[in-house]
Amino acid sequence: MYELPHQSIPEMLRTNARQYADRTAISYKKDGSFRYFSYSDFYERVLMAARGLLKAGVVPGDKVAIFSENRAGWAIADFAIQCVQGITVPIYATNTAAQAAYVINHCEAKMVFVSNRIQYEKLLSVCDQTPGLEQVISFDSFLGSHDLLAFESCP
Repeated sequence: MYELPHQSIPEMLRTNARQYADRTAISYKKDGSFRYFSYSDFYERVLMAARGLLKAGVVPGDKVAIFSENRAGWAIADFAIQCVQGITVPIYATNTAAQAAYVINHCEAKMVFVSNRIQYEKLLSVCDQTPGLEQVISFDSFLGSHDLLAFESCP
């Protein structure tokens, strides 16, 4: 039987960050041009996100949803959740607000990463239906908008 060289995906990520430090781990398109994360940069981003999850109170076994299209932030959030021994719950970016609320409630997610204002507004529209949801984190900055309510102001 073949024995795996790593005990976990976060361990594999750490090993690759050391072994392939300057090589490209992820490339993505933003504002019309391609950007790149080296293995070491990607690993550092994952660790920063993992520290944030711990500071927010995520403990092993907690479910954290990702409501986003495919993007670099999705991968960073997913690996960070795994680093803190949480459980990643994906929600399709094309889901309606009601569908997202169903997934959040069914899995008992306490936190959700969203990709942008559109996904945030979907959650905001059903925040009264997701009583266990404690925090929403956005990959994009938009909360400085004066016309947007804060999630904690949900009735």
